[in-house]
Amino acid sequence: MRKFYNLLLLLLVMCITTNAQDQIEMEKNALPVLKAQTKVAQGFGYGNRFTESIYGLGYNQAGVVSGLIEVSGIKNARLTFVDAMMPAMEADKNGAIVVLDKNMKVVHIEQHSFDIRLNHLVLNTPYTFMTNETYYVGYLVHATAAAAYPVGFDKDVNIPQASYMSYHTSMPTKGTSMKEKVINTAAKYKYGAILIFLGLENSPKTDNAAYLLDVSGTFNSPSKKTAEAKASVRNIGAKAMTTTEMKYTIAGNATTATVTTNIKSGADSEVAFKVNMPTKGKGEIAFNVSKVNGTDNFMSNVTVTKAYQIGGGGMSTTKRSVLIERFSTEQCPNCPSADPTLETFINTFRNAGLEVNVVVHHAGYYTDGYTLEESRTLVGYLGVKGAPYFVVDRLPLGQNGVCAFFPQSYMAANIKSALLKNKELGKVDNIQAGFKNNGLTVKLVGTVADEFKEDLYITAILTEDNLSSNTQRGASYGYIHEAVPRVFLSSGRGDKATINDGQFEISFPTKTINSKWKKNNMKIVLFGHRLLNSYTQYDYDQHEILFSTTYNWSITNGVEDIRAEEINPEVTSKEGRIQVNGTYKRVEIYNTSGALIATSVDEPLTPGLYIVKVKTNEGSYASKVMIQ
Repeated sequence: MRKFYNLLLLLLVMCITTNAQDQIEMEKNALPVLKAQTKVAQGFGYGNRFTESIYGLGYNQAGVVSGLIEVSGIKNARLTFVDAMMPAMEADKNGAIVVLDKNMKVVHIEQHSFDIRLNHLVLNTPYTFMTNETYYVGYLVHATAAAAYPVGFDKDVNIPQASYMSYHTSMPTKGTSMKEKVINTAAKYKYGAILIFLGLENSPKTDNAAYLLDVSGTFNSPSKKTAEAKASVRNIGAKAMTTTEMKYTIAGNATTATVTTNIKSGADSEVAFKVNMPTKGKGEIAFNVSKVNGTDNFMSNVTVTKAYQIGGGGMSTTKRSVLIERFSTEQCPNCPSADPTLETFINTFRNAGLEVNVVVHHAGYYTDGYTLEESRTLVGYLGVKGAPYFVVDRLPLGQNGVCAFFPQSYMAANIKSALLKNKELGKVDNIQAGFKNNGLTVKLVGTVADEFKEDLYITAILTEDNLSSNTQRGASYGYIHEAVPRVFLSSGRGDKATINDGQFEISFPTKTINSKWKKNNMKIVLFGHRLLNSYTQYDYDQHEILFSTTYNWSITNGVEDIRAEEINPEVTSKEGRIQVNGTYKRVEIYNTSGALIATSVDEPLTPGLYIVKVKTNEGSYASKVMIQ
């Protein structure tokens, strides 16, 4: 039984796995601040020993659980004690201090008795580190019940060097390899720093050390200025930080700023300093803590980058588009009755000036002849529980805060308001499609907002409209399907785009198109998003659609003539006009409704999206171009 607190709701459960090693659970605020402690953990460690609360982490079954931190460059240092903070737990007192080498093989293990809260574990035989290579040091303890939380960590600051954990059915012995069992919980699950602190003698490297957590400041301005910056720094060394040397690099030029500080060992604080900005241009500033107390910081390789721009401005982030993904099947008798609701949503969003992009996945409630495996996979990632369901920009805008839901028509106005508060973090500037021998090749070029600094993934789906139903339940004969995925040009969870200086580019593998599909009814729906995998599927901020658009294939009449070997000539825009780089015979410019509006690049165009068809001696090429 737990002695110090009542069990709170689980903050997060990582599930859908058959590997016991991945059955991790986390509990929020498992132990209040250690104000009642007369002693505070000592030594080198990445955790914040003054944290306001300790979270518990463990495996959803009984067994031996370990917590480890990483350290290197400490040849000849002696490990004399380990301080470990642990939340209340269902565990016996039997445990051990453990040291693993760079290959995660046990090189030292010593039995110790554990208790709740602070454990000051003095080694009977101090361990001397024989090399400067990486070691993993921490403890193992018996968890005697499922969902026990014997590993304590501090909140949610992700420090990979401080977040190693493993599960065992029995206590390892010296010489045992733990490599296949150890996982990095910060890298894999975004957990915080495990609260382990090492007593190290003869180790000046770990006496003075800092970990850079983040940097804030306004680095965009109309003209050159000195920017005020604040660095959030954690003192991971054994000694207090009295001086901090911040280093920042802009356009290859490095500058240092030495600041007087007073940061306790294991505590966080902000370090304020000035950044001399360049005269003009845009790019990134790389920050790191180069020295602590006048000595080189061994964690100086930890950098934080921030975008800057002097003059001009970044791309507009006003909301321009919305993606609706509907989940339906012919085996769903209630799905046809959801059609009016879908139309209400589409009209509400279009009336707000948004480009509405629609995909109707045949999945979520049995399957039918139009079901694709990628759509089936998305059911699990997006939390779809059946059909009919809608997902609007994959955001938690529906009932019970879930991502996927069956909305009623009256929700459209409220969801529209919520959507318009979001930002558009990118746009497609150019779409080039090549088609030959029933093979479709698509290449995209676009822009991402300055503030977007993550990996960008693009999902591309070829859909077909006006498809006759085979046996749609709940509808009369002649029911028609719209926006049905025919083939995913990308993977089901998107392909990673290459980003360079605010521009992204991606080419999708050639996909075979069934000759029976009616190409005049086909569209390519494209949308940008963050990485979506089994570890982020419950993080709904991770799902947000950054931008979306639809390419109407039917505008390029004679699409069968489009060549795929070379996606040329290059079509761009400048100063309100279309530009075509290369030799061509004819150019046709269409609006998004399919109307031909120009056969010359000489005339300026109003801002908007255009489809440009270029005919050359080699064939025909189609591109989608944005005029600003």
